[in-house]
Amino acid sequence: MKKTALLIPFTFLLSACGSFAPAEGTWNLSAPEVTEDTCNFPSDDSEEAESEDSTFTLALTDDGFTFTGDQEGDEAVGCTLDGQDFSCETDSETTEEETFSLTIASTFSGSFASDKEATINIAVDISCEGDDCAALGEQIGTTFPCGIDATGSATVSE
Repeated sequence: MKKTALLIPFTFLLSACGSFAPAEGTWNLSAPEVTEDTCNFPSDDSEEAESEDSTFTLALTDDGFTFTGDQEGDEAVGCTLDGQDFSCETDSETTEEETFSLTIASTFSGSFASDKEATINIAVDISCEGDDCAALGEQIGTTFPCGIDATGSATVSE
């Protein structure tokens, strides 16, 4: 019984040392590789399109972190950590027209290999409601709803 009682504080100490926090600052995201595309959008096969990396800023919060893209008007997206895995709030944008409403919802998740390296999964779901959705889908070469999944790697900018 005494041995077990002595091990309890040691176990708590090891648990505390196993906590994880990604590095704050600017991160570089490699051009994500599309893993599934039910939208069947035409792809640009040029080398320039494949080498488009982007950056984002990561800031720690009480329950995880936020990231903010590098484009003007990008808003912070909240993410929660579960060990080294993370999931983020869905970022949704709706375009309202007279005869249809198009919604694009982006969800981010992934895992940190270290405090400076991560794999990021991106899921984009596109839906349309209204009388002209079929015509819009025909014009851009897809049917709704559809989705695109992609994976990229991210590292802290040194």
